[in-house]
Amino acid sequence: MARKSQRKHSSGKQTSRKIATKAPQNERTVIDYRVWVPPAILFLLSFLLYANTFSHDYALDDAIVITENVYTQEGTAGLGKIFSTDAFEGYFQQKKNLVAGGRYRPLSIATFALEIEFFGPNPGVSHFINVLLYALSAVLLFFLLRQLFPVTDPKPWWTGIPFLASLLYVVHPLHTEVVANIKGRDEILALLFIFAAAYALLRWVRESKYLWLGIGTIAFFLALLAKETALPFVLIVPLAIWFFYPKVAQVRHYLFVGAGLILPTALYLALRSTVVDLTATGTTDEILNDPFIYASFGERLATVAHTLGIYLGKLFLPLTLSHDYYFNQVPIIGWGSLNALLPSVIYLGLLGLTVYGSVRRHPAAFGMWWFFLSLALVSNIAVTVGTTMGERFLFVPSVGFLLAGVILLRRLSGRMQQPALDYAVVGVLAALFAVRTVVRNPDWKDNFTLFTTDVYHSPNSAKVRTAAGGALVDAATTAPLPPPAQRDAYLDEAIGHLQAATEIYPEHGQAWLLLGNAWFNRNAQYEKALNCFQTAIFHRPGLIDAYQNAAVTASKLKRYDRATEYYRQAAARRPQSDTYWYEAGIAYEEWGKPDSAIYAFERAVTLNPKNADALGKIAMLQGKFFGRLDQAIAYAQRAIALKPTEEGFHENLGIAYAMKGDFNRALQAFQNGLKSVPNGAKLYFNLGITYQQLGDPGQAQQNFERAYALNPALRPAATPQ
Repeated sequence: MARKSQRKHSSGKQTSRKIATKAPQNERTVIDYRVWVPPAILFLLSFLLYANTFSHDYALDDAIVITENVYTQEGTAGLGKIFSTDAFEGYFQQKKNLVAGGRYRPLSIATFALEIEFFGPNPGVSHFINVLLYALSAVLLFFLLRQLFPVTDPKPWWTGIPFLASLLYVVHPLHTEVVANIKGRDEILALLFIFAAAYALLRWVRESKYLWLGIGTIAFFLALLAKETALPFVLIVPLAIWFFYPKVAQVRHYLFVGAGLILPTALYLALRSTVVDLTATGTTDEILNDPFIYASFGERLATVAHTLGIYLGKLFLPLTLSHDYYFNQVPIIGWGSLNALLPSVIYLGLLGLTVYGSVRRHPAAFGMWWFFLSLALVSNIAVTVGTTMGERFLFVPSVGFLLAGVILLRRLSGRMQQPALDYAVVGVLAALFAVRTVVRNPDWKDNFTLFTTDVYHSPNSAKVRTAAGGALVDAATTAPLPPPAQRDAYLDEAIGHLQAATEIYPEHGQAWLLLGNAWFNRNAQYEKALNCFQTAIFHRPGLIDAYQNAAVTASKLKRYDRATEYYRQAAARRPQSDTYWYEAGIAYEEWGKPDSAIYAFERAVTLNPKNADALGKIAMLQGKFFGRLDQAIAYAQRAIALKPTEEGFHENLGIAYAMKGDFNRALQAFQNGLKSVPNGAKLYFNLGITYQQLGDPGQAQQNFERAYALNPALRPAATPQ
């Protein structure tokens, strides 16, 4: 009996072993399914959401980092400059301390240079790459969150915190500014490498494989090169270890992870300090570059509290989105405003709950630390970021906030004994957010669409009013020109926006300049235009285009004294430019002051000896008004040598010879001119006159007829009978 019982017991063990060997296989299959299906869905969803951006053009700050950045346009040849200069230098061609601490973000600009090298200026490629990087960041976020929330139960994968939080991250409409705008790649790359660094460093804590430590260190350095928003993760990553690995983490883990974060940070700061001035406070007197320039410290903090409240509202309800919150969309306020007090109370409450949750190592508290620490860097509390607020500033903080929200939903559904509550709520939010994202993306198609759309989302912003007005003026005056009715409608709308901009910010020189352009083109209202240009000059004396436009408008009004003065003032501000002296010469000529015109043209030639047009003008004036024929001939010959296809230069040379009585050389000058300008009607006409002077009426008439055929206006009017 004992033996039989033993056999049965042994059989039971064998059965147990069989079950035990099968269970891990089943579990492995489930885990593999959960590992790869969710990130694949997130990856594809990212493309579906942003596929309608692939046909978009460049927009907004793409000019600064791509289209008008000389280093980017050099392709691979510009990489050295990109990594050794401030981010603004390639655009301004000089150092600009416009914002505190400068801007050193070479990684994204380097990718733009590579695109120019291999694809040329192709915004479609750039938009595709942005979406690809965003999709990869969603995948990395999912794997990072799986490090923090490993699968331990048989529930479907779509109910897990890693997938739900990553899903909300992918679909949130606040991210459209970053993904749909090519320039936003700095944010995408920074967060992508933040995810990679955190994932690798946490893998090292779990597995002690130094390969992961090296990968994490390199990834964090790349995140810093993308954008300084990675800096708070020197604290956030160790916090993740403290919150989620209390039984695994030892002192050495914190030391090694700290080294993996601090060493690349030190290297980045050392590199940055050789390129930009870390102590720069932003040398600007322009309120559009520093909204707090006239605010007290208390007003600054109160206004920051207000913007933090707006951020919370947009995280929950992102209905009204805008790329622009510049002066005075979010006005400076004091502590007497409820808009400052209420958000302060809410944030202090959230901070208190976060501290309380941290003591208990509640994972939602970690999400809130991610939110608070990353938001602090762009909140305008410590340093000014150049604007009151921006949706792009929530790109990194939103990850922590959404994570905390999903965790708390999970806790709430458990307490309410409603296990489907959390993923049902997330599913509804994800659907609504996805629709809002797809609808928002077309607004980023190009500058015209973006500015003329967001001007109604941020109607109190002087900057977006000005941008919209400028875009409308360009649409009305740039080829291909719209029909007259549409052109007038564009100009009228532009005038409305630009007038609003000057009311919001009366010292906005650019708005006055563009308003002048609008009046200039709207039924030639030159008086209004000139007043606008003069106001622009008064408020912004360095605005060169205002001087030039004022001069052109004054010439239209035949106020040549004013026109020449504006040109001379422009020349004084751009002493190396020959353009303004040349234009001044034209105005003097129209004014009937040939001597002053010659002086201005000679100044232009002194600055630019290759200014053929100025040389040609001097030749004409010297001969026509002063009879200085030898000088006229010399200047005309110099002009022809530089620009042989200009008919007028050959005409002036031939006429000068004819005025000297040297008709053979005049004949030769006109004939040589026709070799370079075969259809030169005036040259044929003057050739006919020269043949008349030489007593050859047949040749004269032949050349007259060819001139009339090319330009019937040269034919003399019939003599009335």
